[in-house]
This record gives sequence, structure tokens and C-alpha cells, in this order.
Amino acid sequence: MYQADWSQGLNNWNGASEWQWNAGQLLSDGSASQDDPSQTLIVAPYFFEATYNYAIEARIQAIKLLTPNKDAYFGIALRVSTDVFGDVAGVGRFPFGGTIYAGAFIFTFLQDPHGPNATYSLDTEPHLYRVEAKEKTVKLFIDTVPQWEQADDTYLNAGEKVGLINLGYQLKVSSFTVFSL
Repeated sequence: MYQADWSQGLNNWNGASEWQWNAGQLLSDGSASQDDPSQTLIVAPYFFEATYNYAIEARIQAIKLLTPNKDAYFGIALRVSTDVFGDVAGVGRFPFGGTIYAGAFIFTFLQDPHGPNATYSLDTEPHLYRVEAKEKTVKLFIDTVPQWEQADDTYLNAGEKVGLINLGYQLKVSSFTVFSL
């Protein structure tokens, strides 16, 4: 359905200034403010035509965690529209009540994460993140291993755009592909 081509630049990807292009990769410096989550998002130049069943794969490398004592997360954003961020599936660290919960997650944007799955431990190697959206169910896989599944129809009709989100990590993204399911 869609494959990103960053060989000549951002190629119509639109988003926050923390996202840049270099040598065929999408880079994020992780500098977005926690006070304005809209500054963490970059949207692909692809618009779905009334499909709710699709998968997105992105090869992402977390280079460095910049905010060890604050919320920090990155992942694939789906069901995005002009005024709604929709859902996010990815990896993060969330300090709640003095404890830092880390792992894979799926959350409805700006709500508490469903998870995180503490069995996933982030490292600095590139990994293939896959999100499947089938009707109201969202599934997250990392390197083909299932990490989390969540049924949520809050933003099912919110938007037909997809992208990436990052807060508090330096990232390299080498691929982004959307498939029909």
C-alpha cells in the first residue's frame, strides 16, 4: 500500500522539528517537550481510503534515552487525523508513583498506557516494529514476537493517516511500510 522513500529527503512527511532526514533515514533527536505531545508526531504522506485492516512495519533503532526519570516512549501512530492522534503502539518508560514501568505498550493517545508489557527490554539495536490494526483490535509485534494486544474502538473512525511518535529518545528509522491485511 505504501513504502516510505527517504532517499532524497523527508518526501512529504510532515511533523515536529525534532524529526529530520539524513542519508536515507528518518532521525529524531528526542527534544520534544512533554508539555506539548503534538510536537512528538510525524505523519506519513499516505491517506487510507476506508480501510480498517492494515499493518505497519517500521525498522527503528533507539540510540539513547534522554529522559530517564520522565515519560519516554516511541512507536507507530495510527488512526491519526487533523485534531486526534488516535492510537500508539511502541516501547516506553513511564514513571508512576515512584516506580518506572518499562516495556511494550499500546495506548489511546493521552490516556494511560494499556500495559506496559514488562517482559520486553529495550536495547540500542535496530528492531522491526509491526502494528496490526484489524477492525477495533490493535496488536504490537517486535521482531515478529507478539508483545501486546488491545481492543479499543475509541478512535476507530478518527483518521486514516499513520506516522511515528517519539518523546525522550534519539532514534533512527530506516524503513516504514504499510500493508493491507
